[in-house]
Amino acid sequence: MVIAAATALLASSLSISAQAQGPEVPDNAVQGGKSLPKVTTKPREVSKKDRAAVLGKNHSSSKDVALSTSGDGTGFHVLTGKEKDGYKFTTVATLREDGFDADSWIGNACVTGSGKYAAIAYAPRTFTNNPELMVRGAFTAVVDLGSGKVTKLPFTASLAYFSPGCGTSDDVVFTQLTHDGDEAQKTRLTTVDAATGKQSKLVAFPGQVTSAVPTRHGIVAGHGNKLVRINGQKETVLAVTKHVPFQIAADNGDGVTFIDRESDTKTTKAKSWAKRLDATQVKGKKTTPKTVAEGNLTDWDLSATPGGTVFLTGNAKNAGPLPGPVKPGASRQGRPHVESGPRGRVHDLGGR
Repeated sequence: MVIAAATALLASSLSISAQAQGPEVPDNAVQGGKSLPKVTTKPREVSKKDRAAVLGKNHSSSKDVALSTSGDGTGFHVLTGKEKDGYKFTTVATLREDGFDADSWIGNACVTGSGKYAAIAYAPRTFTNNPELMVRGAFTAVVDLGSGKVTKLPFTASLAYFSPGCGTSDDVVFTQLTHDGDEAQKTRLTTVDAATGKQSKLVAFPGQVTSAVPTRHGIVAGHGNKLVRINGQKETVLAVTKHVPFQIAADNGDGVTFIDRESDTKTTKAKSWAKRLDATQVKGKKTTPKTVAEGNLTDWDLSATPGGTVFLTGNAKNAGPLPGPVKPGASRQGRPHVESGPRGRVHDLGGR
């Protein structure tokens, strides 16, 4: 089974309601109860008459599955939908912890390279109001997307958008930052084998290490304005960047693609670049990345499938022929749903 991570709630064209079936939602919840607006129709899938146009004529034989998440007062829900069924989403697992009077649960998720597991960092929504809980208070778990089995992990992590980080294997990297009020500013990285739940020895580095993803040659992450490779406690600088590198994605060629950007100004839009290191550069020493595309920072994005195909979505201009693992995506602003599978394409199912 191949799973694709669909960012945010796949609404708009899908027009799905991501509210999970389960316990009644409290009336004072952010999403639910008496506060939930009434709607006249509740389509939960791409209609049969629209599937060929939206998903392609061969959608009925597809084995592709998409993943989305939703949070409400009953927990943080992990949902999957099969392309052949028009992405009719069903709840695989609901994550929550007892003892919290939460109006809504929030979190981040990524899907491992095999497509079998989702790594989750989740917490009550109110954790975002406390800086210390925000940077290191999220609960962590791995969900088997086939069986729905939840393996809760014995450590907490950050609610930062880049944690957890997945690559092309079943390894996952969880990031835990320190609070601004802490005497020593450090970042803790914990690698977990999603298939077994076994965690490696945690490693810590001074300052903020961000967007960490596992690769065959070690963890690749941003550390200030540097792209670095981490092997145990050893850190190797792979490239110096203009800004903090982000959206770091491991690809099926054992390379890494990421976004670099210039600083904002009051008069011009910030420029940004998609840059890539090939496999030799990732396992080597300091080098110069290849620029593969560029554009205004807010006009495009970079998304990766669990299988290691990297899509350039939005309005970015290619800087020459794209490397094999990097593909053009939908030409629109925002983040279309990126699907991983034999066809390796992008469906524009509506933005956020």
